[in-house]
Amino acid sequence: VTPAARRALRFWAVAGTAYGGLLAAAVAVFVPWKTPWINALLVAYGALWPVAGHGLWRTRRWGWRLGVGAAFLGLLAMVLVFAGLLGSWSYLHGIYGDFGHGASIGALLFASVALQVLGLVPALALRALLRADVREAMGAGKGWLRAVLGVGLIPLVALAYGHWLGRLPTIEPLSEAQRTLAVRYLRAALERTDRPALDALKGVPTGPGPLFATVWHDGNLVARGQGRAEDLAQALEQAAHELTQHPRLQARAEGRGRIKVDRTLGVGAVARASAPVVALSVNPGLDGLRRVAGEQRSTLLADDLVRMQRFGAAPLVPGIRELRFGLDGQWALARLGLPEGRLERVRSEGFVEFQGQALPVVRGNTPPDGTGPPTWEAAAVAGGHFILRQIMKDGRFHYQYFPLADRHPDPRRSQYSPPRPPGTVYPLAPPPGPPRAPPP
Repeated sequence: VTPAARRALRFWAVAGTAYGGLLAAAVAVFVPWKTPWINALLVAYGALWPVAGHGLWRTRRWGWRLGVGAAFLGLLAMVLVFAGLLGSWSYLHGIYGDFGHGASIGALLFASVALQVLGLVPALALRALLRADVREAMGAGKGWLRAVLGVGLIPLVALAYGHWLGRLPTIEPLSEAQRTLAVRYLRAALERTDRPALDALKGVPTGPGPLFATVWHDGNLVARGQGRAEDLAQALEQAAHELTQHPRLQARAEGRGRIKVDRTLGVGAVARASAPVVALSVNPGLDGLRRVAGEQRSTLLADDLVRMQRFGAAPLVPGIRELRFGLDGQWALARLGLPEGRLERVRSEGFVEFQGQALPVVRGNTPPDGTGPPTWEAAAVAGGHFILRQIMKDGRFHYQYFPLADRHPDPRRSQYSPPRPPGTVYPLAPPPGPPRAPPP
């Protein structure tokens, strides 16, 4: 053993013993034992370092092997955590678009912490213990070196896999004329009048999922029909037939209700059918969920998830009520009903009838009338008047408004915070200038 190799072995005998002892003590004292087996593994891993340190100080081959093995385990754990966070970054980025930038940056920040806390000491130890002169003194080849280099490929695989899961290729949406024709056809079917020809929709693909035609009234879903044909014209005929035969529409006054159509543009895989993963795999208002088991399909459209108010309803981590964001994954899996099968998120284009038109719907909203400063100013004024309309007779504010049902919750059953009204009212103070007329 050369003097340089001996110094390296003895340095890491001391450094490794200190690192392992501190790690085991920190896990035993400060980390909650909610999952005892994980804590026990971490304590056992920390105990490996002092044992290896004894062999390294005496320049024994078994000590070197144990030290390299302990460092390799630490590096592997860091790489797996880093790969998981890197894959999460890619997955969230693909699902949430612009919002995913923030969520994915958070994942990268956690990845950098994992890199520094979990992997720094093992990486430095491997760098010293796998030096050519140390390996030669211990009579070892390059097998460990190849293994360490191979581990470095795991994050790249996770990155590619997360990107593949997060992607959601879509087909071409319909034109305005095609959307209008579709709702006119369904309206004529409901009113038992002459239906327009569907020549403009023949040959247009339905998409990777059924066509959904829904009748809404007073914020309630009255009836829904599906068209499963690959040709959009045929699928529309099937959906219209199901609606006209629906029991809830048989005795209904003609013309009541509003028609909304959802055409599936694309489907993407959900990484895993577990509640925490499902919670973060659905873009609110844009994506739905479906489960496919052979010929059976169960679908929850984006409208269904929003209408049932299942976002922010359950904690992402069980027992931590403060972390309530994302979809209620456990509820969604139970609602889909099929215990087995492929779980997918569904992106659809929705459009609703309005005064003879078919307006596209994005996150429950139809497009504004143009854009630019005048439109933004009008929207801000309309928003202010909307807030004023939430004032109750006693001066308190309604905190919630349910647009689908056009109602407020019972104020007698909700808590009230006096400091909140000033924060709501102050932004409504008009700037100097002519008074603004309320919107019609």
